[in-house]
Amino acid sequence: MPRTRSWRRPELVEDVWKHAATFLDVAGLGALATAGKESQKLVRAVPADVWRANLCALAPAIARAFPEKRDARNLCRAWLRRWRATDSSDDGHRSRLCVPNLWGPEGGRVRVPHVVFAVGDGDECGGVMKWDSILSDGTEDDENSLVLIPGARDCPRLYTEDEISDLATSCFVVDPERTMMIELWHGDTYFSDFGGAQAGTHMTYMHGKVLLSRCRSDAPESVLDHMLENEDIAPGGTEVMTPMGYVRFRDVQPSDATDDPLYQIIDAAVSIGISEKDTQYGFADLAVMLTMALRNHPDSDWAHPPDPYRAVFIGY
Repeated sequence: MPRTRSWRRPELVEDVWKHAATFLDVAGLGALATAGKESQKLVRAVPADVWRANLCALAPAIARAFPEKRDARNLCRAWLRRWRATDSSDDGHRSRLCVPNLWGPEGGRVRVPHVVFAVGDGDECGGVMKWDSILSDGTEDDENSLVLIPGARDCPRLYTEDEISDLATSCFVVDPERTMMIELWHGDTYFSDFGGAQAGTHMTYMHGKVLLSRCRSDAPESVLDHMLENEDIAPGGTEVMTPMGYVRFRDVQPSDATDDPLYQIIDAAVSIGISEKDTQYGFADLAVMLTMALRNHPDSDWAHPPDPYRAVFIGY
């Protein structure tokens, strides 16, 4: 009886993997960042500064918010696998995210995630927000607000009023380990007003928003159907929050008095407790809501409840 020669998988040395990595462009490295165990040797072989350059090209806002090289590989993967609303191919969509409670048998721990706010395409202005309601002038916002204070060096651009009317904002949630990301909104150019906020300042109102809901027993899809039919009023047992974005500007005197007025960004805020339909208003409530959202992220180990109790994330 002839002997069958067993097939042996070839093994490549680390130098070969590193050499292969040099042929990959940004798109190739980006695709590699989403790969599974088959490509992990190559993933590990790519130097940190290469991942950093890749992140800068893929997602300038995220690169600006997280400048450390050590997390660039994970952030590349998180960006490429970010959770986005379905039916929202056009920029500037509004989103509704409804998630079930996923506490687990032992309850679980609530951890405050990173919230990244970006203006423009991300290289204009962006960063991780603080959960403290303290604005750039040291005053406390009237609402509970996550605040980004970029500073003149980080956000030097001056805008005309016409340019502000086309200004886009984006907002992302990143888990504490920087391995998962949720796109709350992206490229939202709509806002309802640009007018006086405090003395010498102007503000865009509702510059990006997302409706977040967390249900205890109902199916998320039925909760969203109920809210769509009842003007965003949630059924009993469902918690609702509607974070809204704001961008605040100050007047900058043009060099020529005949020129149009110019404006510079001084801070941005994502505020909660604005909508009268909301049922929760505090930072602790938001931390729970975003923790549950991340636990329902498709890449999370938690995100496997049976249908129809899986999270629903849609654009409208």
